[in-house]
Amino acid sequence: MEKVITINEDQPFNFELVNNKKLIYSIRENRTLRIQEIKPSDILLRTGLIEGEVEIYYKEIIARLQKKHVLLNAKVFEALWPHRDEIFPKEWQDTHGTPTKIYFDGTRFTNKGHANDEFSIICMFYERGAWKFTLESFFNSISRSHYQPSIVLPKQFK
Repeated sequence: MEKVITINEDQPFNFELVNNKKLIYSIRENRTLRIQEIKPSDILLRTGLIEGEVEIYYKEIIARLQKKHVLLNAKVFEALWPHRDEIFPKEWQDTHGTPTKIYFDGTRFTNKGHANDEFSIICMFYERGAWKFTLESFFNSISRSHYQPSIVLPKQFK
């Protein structure tokens, strides 16, 4: 029987998990669906790229992904992270010799005091035999490549 992971969205996200610099962030959610539980087999990796594209701007990635998928947020990351070694498949670990960065685009963290178009997204990656994560900074005009997918659910997920 497949493991089902519970997500408690009633509790605030634990900033201590990702915020080692003790920065003050505001949160902007990129999705509306509240997820209470998830099975690893429901999770998909998608880039938002159309065949032949090498990279696109962040805003376009989000717009494309939201048409067909539910973006997963920081609370889903927080619930999945303790189970990472048992649920994330080996093929997520490496792409062409470079760690694949997998983004939880459902939550944007804005560092108060920075430019309005600068924000951070939680991403995880496999490096030197272990899963790791970071808050990666972006500007709305920065692009991502096909080596940097988002972790999503199908739009019809209930």
